[in-house]
Amino acid sequence: MTSQINAPVAPADVSTLATMTETVEESFIRAFRNHPGGVVVITGTTPDGQPVGFTATSLASLSAYPPRATFNIAQTASSWPAVAEGSLLAVHFLAKESQGLAQRFAGTTSERFSGDHWYVNDLGLPILRDAIGVLVTRVNRQVPIDLNALIVLDIEEGRFSENHEPLLYHKRAFGTVAGPPEYLI
Repeated sequence: MTSQINAPVAPADVSTLATMTETVEESFIRAFRNHPGGVVVITGTTPDGQPVGFTATSLASLSAYPPRATFNIAQTASSWPAVAEGSLLAVHFLAKESQGLAQRFAGTTSERFSGDHWYVNDLGLPILRDAIGVLVTRVNRQVPIDLNALIVLDIEEGRFSENHEPLLYHKRAFGTVAGPPEYLI
């Protein structure tokens, strides 16, 4: 089910923040559940050539010159072996119509590449057919942080279609942008 992320909400009354009794962890979880993120699927291959991929909402631009992006991954993730310095990865941007792909790559590892929703490009990367955009990237570096890692990507090539509403993740659900809030018009 696709939800609409649309209505602006009044900001919290700062005077009530001091009386909150939740832990730092609870505040963190609540804050990021309420912070919508764009949805991408990142694919690559393991050192032995097996396709891997996962849904991510942590993709962020780092710089335009040179073109670089970052994402985060747990070092215990099934796709971690494919995320080595120098590795090629494909970053797939999803439209609201691609919610099924996002769910597939967030689900059971063995089901992610069953079917004809992907192909292998001339670089050996698994490419998803229904993505609205794909960036071919090379891992520039990994920055280990506890059990996770920040990954820096160099963008090598790409394609993108702007004629689609992007898929977002918000409050544990996939949705999209309903349009600009009234105060922006």
